Amino acid sequence: MFNFESKLQNLIKWIDNKDCLYSQNAKLSSLNPSSATNSSNQSYISSNLVVKDVEGSGRGIYTNATLTSDTKIIRVPHKYLLNFKTVLSALSRYLKNTSVDTGDDEITKVYKLFTLEEFSKLTSFQLLSFYITLEKKRGFSSFWKPFLDTLASEDDFKFMPLYFSDNVFGLLPKTTKKHATIVKTRFERDYELVKNLLLSKNLDKQTVENLLPKSEFLLSWLNINSRCLYMTLPTSHTTEDNFTLAPYIDFINHSDDDQCHMKIDSLGFHVTTSTKYEVGDQIFFNYGPHSNELLLCEYGFIIPHNKWDDLNISEQLISKMSNSQIDFLKDQDYFDNYTLNSEGLSFRTEVCLATLQEPMPGESRKLRALINGIIDNESYRKGNTILIKSILNEIIHESNSHQYLQFSNADNNNDNKQRKQLIGALYKNRSKLAENYLMSI
Repeated sequence: MFNFESKLQNLIKWIDNKDCLYSQNAKLSSLNPSSATNSSNQSYISSNLVVKDVEGSGRGIYTNATLTSDTKIIRVPHKYLLNFKTVLSALSRYLKNTSVDTGDDEITKVYKLFTLEEFSKLTSFQLLSFYITLEKKRGFSSFWKPFLDTLASEDDFKFMPLYFSDNVFGLLPKTTKKHATIVKTRFERDYELVKNLLLSKNLDKQTVENLLPKSEFLLSWLNINSRCLYMTLPTSHTTEDNFTLAPYIDFINHSDDDQCHMKIDSLGFHVTTSTKYEVGDQIFFNYGPHSNELLLCEYGFIIPHNKWDDLNISEQLISKMSNSQIDFLKDQDYFDNYTLNSEGLSFRTEVCLATLQEPMPGESRKLRALINGIIDNESYRKGNTILIKSILNEIIHESNSHQYLQFSNADNNNDNKQRKQLIGALYKNRSKLAENYLMSI
């Protein structure tokens, strides 16, 4: 088993089309060295970058020299990207001749059971999770091995609620549990669909479970969910399928500030700095304006001073609604997803609060004027403030009663102890956000 440094060096050599430790056995496509400036196979990784493991923040990319803004630091050609298009292209090679060859390995035989149309009907998540899980089993025979060897391990996802025990999961705020349950449902749906597709090929249940263990499919699925980068793909079914996995680039972590930007063109995936970096700084992407709740449920971490953090107060507001108010909000497409952040209330929340002050919302001209942008919420402000104060005080009380978890040392399981400490920090951030908003009104 190679250690990470060996795997990293092989990954870099692979991307740069140089011999790596796997090339003697892997069926790699023949490429020219990356010397021609116009070559579509040319890769580039700045010599001013280094991958490091840092306690407390994990694996990331750091600088070993000063970088100015608008510096090109990475380019990875399309050949090395894992996405719907490249996977379909790779699979099509096996489907040109579906007759089973005596030299075919077990995975190739499985691929030949399918048609390209069947693969094309899968979502990107389903197809890539299936493909990565099976390609890992091919070992040195897989073109993708240098990349697959550097994907995150199960231990890297130990702070994902999907891995929490029931008693730890139960400590999460209600809205966080709801979001985490949605993530789990997405995974379960994808796994069941792919598993049933394999079963439809007259493979027995034990064979399918050996080919596609749920734990291994989950690890592939989480790597996609946490490390994918968005790009437009001509073969995608929906905008949700417009993503790719990019080797080396996926070591770049998230910040709530925009520090690098990405570009896709005919030559591949490019990363350019959008700010100045000093020696020893970590390189960051901004995944988007994500709350800590979303970051925890989708990626397995939170940011202590996240400027995009928000509070979801949907449950508290929905519990106060009459049936006519619920029906009105659904009819206007303003039902659920009510949030506030350091900047104030979302417009959806303003509409909800105004609706709660209207016994017969469908007959209120004032409410419709608010929704249509004809008036602001000034006439509803007093009632809004009373409702919001009550809700935020409830959140502060709940959060303060759980902040002790930040200092939890009572659990013999070290992972659970750290998970509880993370949940305590989440409650602390929720309390601070609620307190700050109360002060502003």
